[in-house]
Amino acid sequence: MRKFIILMCLGLAVPSSAGAFTNEPDGFGAVKFGASAAAAKAAFPDITHKGTETFLSLYELRDQTVFGLQPCALELRFADDQLYEIQFACEPRDKVAATLRTQFGEPSQVKAGSSVWMSERRTVGVNPAGLFSFSDRNRAQTANQKLLRYIIESQARATVSPTAPTPAATVRRQP
Repeated sequence: MRKFIILMCLGLAVPSSAGAFTNEPDGFGAVKFGASAAAAKAAFPDITHKGTETFLSLYELRDQTVFGLQPCALELRFADDQLYEIQFACEPRDKVAATLRTQFGEPSQVKAGSSVWMSERRTVGVNPAGLFSFSDRNRAQTANQKLLRYIIESQARATVSPTAPTPAATVRRQP
């Protein structure tokens, strides 16, 4: 469970300022942001379920082509059964950033080898390792807030209050 939560957290960092790029992605293929997991299964019969934790679900789709890059493994992320983000791992990795620049133009932000394209509705990001993502900004923000609330509540449940009484230790003597 902890590994699943950490994976979800890593994918939920959504930059807050909005720039402009006009050809923002609306999902992948027939699966648009906001689509259900059932719609993704109908569009991609080979999709596999990787896990679910409360309101978050992960699905994986392998051997896809994205902007001419192949093979690509995709991780589709759903919150409350709505697609909010797609993570991509495509080969060759060294061509990913250049391919995204060709597709989306100059990024809104470049920092430490990572590039981000932002609009009012979408974010596209690529890291130095060549992994990239498409996100629906509003749905990702909602998922992030729910995930943070879930983590805080889980930690609170797991923490014992320092002022709570502890059971007295009892020693049983053997006759």
